[in-house]
Amino acid sequence: MLKRNILMVSCLFMLCFLFACVGTDTGGGGVQPVTSSNAVPEKRIELLPQRVFMDRQDLPGDVEHVLAAIINVMRGGEEKMPGIGFDPQGEHQILNDPFAFRGFDVKFIDIIFFKTEKALDRVRYALLECGLYFEDDIGRAAYIKIAADYAVSGKEIIIARTEYEILPNPNPVIKAFIVPRQAFEEMPVETRTSFRALYLMASQHAVDMTPTDQDKARYDQFRQMSMFQRLRFSSGARPRSYCVLVFCMNRLRPESRFLVSVSKDDEPTIDSTSRFHFRNDAGWVAGLLAGTFSIDAYDKEVFFHVLFNSGIDPSNMDMKPVARFSSLKNYHAAQRTEPENPYIKEFKERGMALNLTPARSLSDQNFAGPVEKGEVFLNPALAKDAKMIQQELKGLGYYTMKIDGAFGKGSRRALKAFKQANGLPADARWDLNTQKVLFKGSGL
Repeated sequence: MLKRNILMVSCLFMLCFLFACVGTDTGGGGVQPVTSSNAVPEKRIELLPQRVFMDRQDLPGDVEHVLAAIINVMRGGEEKMPGIGFDPQGEHQILNDPFAFRGFDVKFIDIIFFKTEKALDRVRYALLECGLYFEDDIGRAAYIKIAADYAVSGKEIIIARTEYEILPNPNPVIKAFIVPRQAFEEMPVETRTSFRALYLMASQHAVDMTPTDQDKARYDQFRQMSMFQRLRFSSGARPRSYCVLVFCMNRLRPESRFLVSVSKDDEPTIDSTSRFHFRNDAGWVAGLLAGTFSIDAYDKEVFFHVLFNSGIDPSNMDMKPVARFSSLKNYHAAQRTEPENPYIKEFKERGMALNLTPARSLSDQNFAGPVEKGEVFLNPALAKDAKMIQQELKGLGYYTMKIDGAFGKGSRRALKAFKQANGLPADARWDLNTQKVLFKGSGL
């Protein structure tokens, strides 16, 4: 049987892995990388001791077969393979994940704990605990902790029980793009909730954020101006209609929180006047904001702050800044002076630029999809519709529980708080007007 104390102790080793094993990703689509000096964490993170894992050469061959069976099931394969299978009477959390890792490579397999003992003739019991790191072709990543209790009898292996836990990276990989608004609006509505579809659209249509030599000369001239000269200065940059998309490339837990704050200074604020809408696709979260702005308006600089809480510690609900972006092109790249931290890698992509005029939500009715327009009315009694409502409430910080499609007390409490904060009747009643306000600017 699995031992809870062993599983709890191993979490420490898993967190060490998360700091050490994610490779550098420079992104694509013309978006320039943000250097570490452009994204300042709120406080220094203490490094955990160097992790120590077991050498697979010291393990019996059945471990490889158990790992192969587990990975096969996680990719949507059959539960029964030649010589090995899952006990139908056992508890298998691994089978409860509706997501299948088809198209994902297994980049790392860490054996954290292994114990075996012989019980009867030709029967041997074993407990295996491991970490699997998955990554696909666009850089989506997931680190899953697995514990398996199994028995070996001759050439047959029966996996009696499995435990499964998503461990998000404490410093997640963040990628951001700005794209012409038309590119988003040309996406079929049914694909706008797909993380992969949104990412492919954004990377293919991303605006090039590399400043020209002429841009740099004008920016240097602006920096040399006095405060009074800057007040009278106008870049003359022509605003255009864009969408800003921010992607968390690491899979998150249901308890994780991921927000993007917009402010006119370099301090984050939750009460942003410009509201990002979020899509949660099986734990991969994308944020979306539409508006009219200029990527060259360096006289009207604003800041974007990516805030994150892994959800691993329920007693800690603090949102930690993990990335910060300016509204300018990549003018700051050559100004970085602090060395790269070899232990804590924070990956961010420059790609946001916003002129907050007017200083309110930058979305408008032309961006609205059928849900916001009221052409489709969501029914909270239906699990599919309830999940959409819960996701929107969670993205705005009102709903903090699991997105399960059961519109219970927690969901109604969150809905009531949202309505009260947005000038609607302070009750938990769901109606068409509430739907339009909640999904305003979401593109749905």
